[in-house]
Amino acid sequence: MLLMLISMMQSSQKRSPLVHSTVTSSSLALTNQNNAAAVKRSSSKLTNHRENIIKFWSVGSMLFGICLLVLASLVPVRPMATLDDPEARLYENLSARFNTLKPPRPNASIPVDVQVAVHIDHIYQLDIKHQILVISGWIRMTWRDESLQWNPSDYGNVDLVVIPSVLVWSPDVFLAEQLESTIFRKKNFNVILLPNGTIFCDPGGEMTLNCPLNLRQFPFDTQHCNISIITWNSPPNQVLLRPVGVYDDLKEPNDDLDIVDFVMSAETNLNSWATFEVKLRRKSLYHILNVLLPIVSLSILNLMVFRLPPGCGEAVTCSVSIVVAFSVWLLMLSSSMPSTSKNLPLITIYVTASILVSVISTIVVILTIHIYDNSESDPIPAWLTRLCVSLRSNKTNETLTWKETASAIFTCSFLISLTFWLLFTIIIVILFAIG
Repeated sequence: MLLMLISMMQSSQKRSPLVHSTVTSSSLALTNQNNAAAVKRSSSKLTNHRENIIKFWSVGSMLFGICLLVLASLVPVRPMATLDDPEARLYENLSARFNTLKPPRPNASIPVDVQVAVHIDHIYQLDIKHQILVISGWIRMTWRDESLQWNPSDYGNVDLVVIPSVLVWSPDVFLAEQLESTIFRKKNFNVILLPNGTIFCDPGGEMTLNCPLNLRQFPFDTQHCNISIITWNSPPNQVLLRPVGVYDDLKEPNDDLDIVDFVMSAETNLNSWATFEVKLRRKSLYHILNVLLPIVSLSILNLMVFRLPPGCGEAVTCSVSIVVAFSVWLLMLSSSMPSTSKNLPLITIYVTASILVSVISTIVVILTIHIYDNSESDPIPAWLTRLCVSLRSNKTNETLTWKETASAIFTCSFLISLTFWLLFTIIIVILFAIG
């Protein structure tokens, strides 16, 4: 028995290191688990604390915003109409009465009376070739809207306000002769409103207008160009245009044209028309010096060809040169004139007739030189002999030579050309004078 007890003690002593190591490992594992649990609990508490802070901040912000809204609703706000500025009160009062759709007329049987005036401040060009007039200015339209009246004494003596045109009714009009113009396309201009409800609308800009020209008396011509303003989609029983004047507000005179007169007219059919006729007179000094005088000089030079000696070969050269010069002038005139058979310019007719005379003169000169070189043995025709004898200063029956015959032909041709030139020039001058 004693021996068994001793052996058991010895075996337990042999196993004690293993048991000790096992116990130590278990203790470490338990410690790590406890630490992890503690960290987890700490992290959970921190997360909960952060969420509480966020919830508190959100609730506080909402409460603060609600408080601001409540305070703002309790503060009294003074409306625009009660401001001390009388002009601001006037604008506030008028804004409630603006109407862009209904024409301002008291009843449906009375049209809106729109007064129209044209102001011209610059004449840029009168294009003869394309028959186009380019000017700048503005068109004043005036009408009355009784719903926009006010008493100036109630608004600090404010007797004029400027408002955008898109806030009030305005007539829908356009230019009948316009080729390129933005005068009525812009809708962002201002209008002037007076206390009695009168509205002034002044659209302006550059206008390119079609202007049929009558160049028969060029360069002493007077042109008539129309500026027609027509209502669009508005019958005369709704809008009636009434022309009241054309005003010459030229800042500087045009170098080639002068405005001499204006004629106004009104017409009503399917639409209402207001037509302004502008009379433009050309300043002719430049054209006299650069066109008329050279052409007349060439015509006189064409006569002098027959004052050269009959046998002179330079007479042909001179005649041909004059024909070429007249052809150049006719080409220059044709390039600047409209391509039309109506109202041909008298100066063009004059140049064309001079070319024909020059061609005939060249033919006569060539034939005369040919006669001059004929042999004296060749007989002279009887009619030519009678013509030469009649042109002699001493009418004798002496035998004529071909050289004398050629000289007589030159003299006869000179007299005929001079007579034709004088008669034709006088006719052209009379046509210029009578218009």
